[in-house]
Amino acid sequence: MYLSTPSMMLIIQNSPNHKEVAEILGELKSRGDVFSHDAILNLITNSTKPNEVRRAAVVCAATLNGDKAIQWLRERAESGFVAPHQRKLALQGLMWCNSPAQTLHVLEVIAVRNGVPDVRIAAIGHIAVLRNVRSVGLLFLLSRDRDRAISDAAQRGLDALIKSKGGLTSIIESLKERAEYLSKQGNSKAALEVLRTASQLSPADGSVLSRIARLRAA
Repeated sequence: MYLSTPSMMLIIQNSPNHKEVAEILGELKSRGDVFSHDAILNLITNSTKPNEVRRAAVVCAATLNGDKAIQWLRERAESGFVAPHQRKLALQGLMWCNSPAQTLHVLEVIAVRNGVPDVRIAAIGHIAVLRNVRSVGLLFLLSRDRDRAISDAAQRGLDALIKSKGGLTSIIESLKERAEYLSKQGNSKAALEVLRTASQLSPADGSVLSRIARLRAA
């Protein structure tokens, strides 16, 4: 039986059948007459809904208008006026959007911002999952945070990231390459920060120290 888009929108808002809601969300993403995405977006941070529904809502919203979905989730994740559990669900939603280039910066901002520890810890966990070498310095810094829960989460994230990249030696080489790239782009300050992180992770690596010396002398 064919259902109109307005009928589908009513069902996803009111049906207690989670499987039905997820299936309809899968159908809605191919409809060209979804003019308001609010009901779909609100499902993403609804803690009464299972992952099946919330993930289907993310895919649907991202298919219909990915930029709008990411912006909405970003605003929810960053807002101090939104309940912590909803902010964490928004962070999960961002991860499901599969747009790491737009997501990582949001996670980094939330991870370092003084605020609700649970939300910061959730952001730190997601940063580790994205496995971006640029996050090594941030995680190392946060592993020295005065809040023990934050520092422990950051250390776990750092350990997981290093392991995912093949170990400490591989990470140091990747940091050297990143510093070289930043230096060639004219960003010597950022390159120095990357090398300082490498030297803290591996104090005995003389090649890192020599690179730092050369950059300082340039």
